[in-house]
This record gives sequence, structure tokens and C-alpha cells, in this order.
Amino acid sequence: MRTEQALQGRAAGVQVTQNSGQPGSTQSIRIRGTGSLNNAEPLYVIDGIPSAGIDYLNPSDIASISILKDAASAAIYGARGGNGVVLITTKTGSKNQKPQITYESYYGMQEPWKYMALLNAEEYGILMNESRSAAGLLPLESLANPSALGEGEDWQDEIFQRAPMMNHSFSFTSGTESSSTAVGGSYFVQDGIVGGEKGRFERYTFRINTRQDAGDKFRMGQNINFTHLDRSALAENNEFNSVVGRALNMDPTTDARNPDGSYAYSTMIDSDIANPANQIALNNDFWTTNRFVGSVFGEYDILSNLKFRSTMSVDLSLGSHRVFSPSYDLGIGPNDPERPAYEWREVNGLMLGENKWSNWQWENTVTYDKELSNGDDVQVVAGYSALSNLSTSFYGFRDSLASNDLQYAYLNNSLNAQEQAPSASGGTTASAFVGQFVRLNYGLGDAWSLSGTVRRDGSSRFGVNNRYGIFPSLSAAWNMTELPWVAEKDWIDFLKFRASWGQNGNADGIGNFDYTSLVYNGLNYTFG
Repeated sequence: MRTEQALQGRAAGVQVTQNSGQPGSTQSIRIRGTGSLNNAEPLYVIDGIPSAGIDYLNPSDIASISILKDAASAAIYGARGGNGVVLITTKTGSKNQKPQITYESYYGMQEPWKYMALLNAEEYGILMNESRSAAGLLPLESLANPSALGEGEDWQDEIFQRAPMMNHSFSFTSGTESSSTAVGGSYFVQDGIVGGEKGRFERYTFRINTRQDAGDKFRMGQNINFTHLDRSALAENNEFNSVVGRALNMDPTTDARNPDGSYAYSTMIDSDIANPANQIALNNDFWTTNRFVGSVFGEYDILSNLKFRSTMSVDLSLGSHRVFSPSYDLGIGPNDPERPAYEWREVNGLMLGENKWSNWQWENTVTYDKELSNGDDVQVVAGYSALSNLSTSFYGFRDSLASNDLQYAYLNNSLNAQEQAPSASGGTTASAFVGQFVRLNYGLGDAWSLSGTVRRDGSSRFGVNNRYGIFPSLSAAWNMTELPWVAEKDWIDFLKFRASWGQNGNADGIGNFDYTSLVYNGLNYTFG
């Protein structure tokens, strides 16, 4: 299970969509619809720290999830809150808590709940003969007697299978009079219902969260998360190149394998349709990601109702991508005239990719809380935040490798190093972001509450003449629960009327240097 799935059904207007059926695939989250053509993903804030995605979290480590949907509540995040904000708090230990160990585990199986209704071999033969007859052609010799073909090959049954799924997680919490500790870890593995181990996803997580009081006025803590992800991927989102697409288009008169156990090919279909079982067997597409997310904070009580907090956080991701395409031939060689184009590969090839991503953030806030003599409450929060992003990537490719074995597939292992020189590409990009904000909350007794926020954000992604933007908000709420005519209604537990107005931005929806783009007169440019 991915963490994003835990958001499904949490609040009205939140839609969670799985982008693929493969294990470990990403999820798209939309809060009150799609608000941008570029990036409509919400901002994730984990334990008060904005984060690039939540795939590194173990769902069992989550204590609470809340969603900010309206502009006023999200205005505190300014230029990054336009698509809504998802606030996640992870589990922590408690002070004066006895040591507690928790272990959870489950094992399950997945399988397709239904297959698509396709023609069997006999029905396929009848249809093909009718098609050829309509074109003035005689039936193919292999289809002359459709009733003798029987059911034929069930290509869906060939690629789909039962897939196991397993999860183990543990947590340890404890606390003293001045400190608390929480440690957790998990292991999750899921095979694909298509491809089995060729579509496997594995996730290892480790987390440690501590809080410590250093005297009566100073507190400090840290939150460290490490995640290791391994994923094998199959081609998808293509009508003919994907495993499922080929299984649905492959003719049922062709067996998946020849009598000698080798994979067979079909002469009945278009050349871009290939044996999906062979595609699975030859697939070698591996992704590995190591991600470290950590933060440390210090909090000091300047006065009894005035405190200062400083937080430093880092988000580091190291990823690698390896794709090996072996050479093969399902025919009898170049002299086989019926050999389809997608059923052989003359030369093998290897692609290796490395990418690194880092995000450093420093945030400082001052909070003032005061209960007035008339019973009203006032809170003022002012803060400053700065963050920097750096991303680098490198990809290399080489074909005609000396070995057709994945174990010996290296870029320097070529038949002729001079003629088959490797190709390479890559790049580096960076961005920076700063923000200042102030928020005022005023409570008039238990009935009314007023709130106002002003945030000023600047980003290197914005144009030179528009580096900064101001994002204000106002809101008012009336708690009607204690009104006599409401309190006497047993079927009303809580009733509040709230009105709000605010402005947000979507700085994450633009590229680092989009402001330097020139007008392009191609078909994809929209004028007006």
C-alpha cells in the first residue's frame, strides 16, 4: 500500500487516482479538481516541513492527516499552496511513557477480478475468413477449418497471474520526564499481476523521532527518515508496445511457445504486435531510489507567551535506472521471411542512468499567544523561510555488448569499443525560494474567530521583473454549537459557519527557467 492511498475518502473533493496498475506506481491527488495544466499536485507538509512527495513514508507511521482546501487556510504557504495542502503528522513517543513495542504483519494475494471478452481461436478463424471473403480472397490454409482450432491460446491467462503481497512493520516508543523517542521500520514487497517478479516493488523504511527538553525554556528534537525503493517496470501506456496491449491484440491461433519450449511468433497480425510472454521474459528495467529526509529543530521560550523556533531540514534522493535489452530472434534468422519486425533484435543495448536531487530548507518562526482580560484570545505568528533545490542527472547508452547476459552487461563491455562508442547525456538545474509571512488569529470568546494572513514569496523561477508575489487571506468563523436552538437538537453535534477569501500561487507548476522561453510557432503554442 502506498501512503497516497490513505488520503482516499479523507475529505470531500479529494480525488486519488492510480497512474498505473504496476506495483509502486505513483498516485495523482487532486483537491477540488485540477487547477493547473502543468502541476496540479498538492503541497505535502510532513511534520511541519514541506516535502516533495510522500512515497518515502510508511503508512503505519502516520498519526494524522488533514487537508487544506480553501485559499484562506492554504495562504500561509503562499506561492506553493494553490493546489491545496496535505498536512501529515507522524507518530511520536510521549513523555513518561513506558517502553512499548508494536509489530504488524500481513500477507495477501492479488489477481485480476475479470478478463476482457476476446475471441477464441475458432471465432477468430471464422472472422478472418469472413474478412478475406469480403475482400475477394480465399481463406488462409491454417484457418480453412475454424472448428478444428478449438479454444486456442488464452493470452490474458498467459500474462496474468496471482501476485503475492507482504508487509512487516515495527515501532518502538518510550519517554522520560523530559524526553520522548519513537523508532520504526518496515518492509513491503508486492509482485505484479502482470509479470510477477518482473513487475516487483520493494520498500524498506526506517524512522527515528526524538524530543528533548533542555531546561524549562528550551526544547529540541529531530526526525529522520530513510527509505530504499526497488522497482522492476514493464512497458505500459502504449496500445501495442505494452504487455497488456499485445496480449489483447495477439491472435489466439498462435501458441505462446513452440514444442521445444522457445517462444513462438504469429504471422496473422501486424508487425508491431509481439509475443507478450517473450516481452516479459526479456524485460530488464530496474529502478532504485535511496531517500533521506531529516529535520532538526530548536524552540526557546523568550517569555511565557512568546517563543522562537528554528528548523533546518534536508531532503536527499539518489536514484539509478538500468535497462538492458538483449538481442534475440524468435524466427530462424535473417532468412526467415515471415519473421515479424518486433520478434527479433539484432544487437543488444544497455542504458544506465543516475540522478540526484537535494532540497535544503531553513525556517524560523516567532509565536505570540495571549489571553486577554475579557476572555478573548490573540495569536500572532511571524516567520521567514528559505530553501534551495539542486538536481543533477546523467544517462549513458551503448549497444553491441560482448555479452548477452544481464550479469555481464556493462557500458565498457563492447565488441568493438572504437566503433560502438557510448552516448551520454545529462544536466544540472537549481532553484531557490524565500518567503516571509505573518498570521493573526483572534478569538472572541467561544463563538467568533477571525484570521488574517499575509505572505510574501520570491522564487528564482519567477521572471526578473516579477520575482516576488504577495498572497493575502481573510477568514471569519461563527461557532453556533452553543446557541440554544442548536444545543437542543440531539442530531447536531457541531455547527460552524465560516467564510474566507485568499490568494495562492503555484510556483511548483513552472520550470526553473521558463521565464527565459522564446515564442515558438509550432502547433503546441497557444496564443491569446
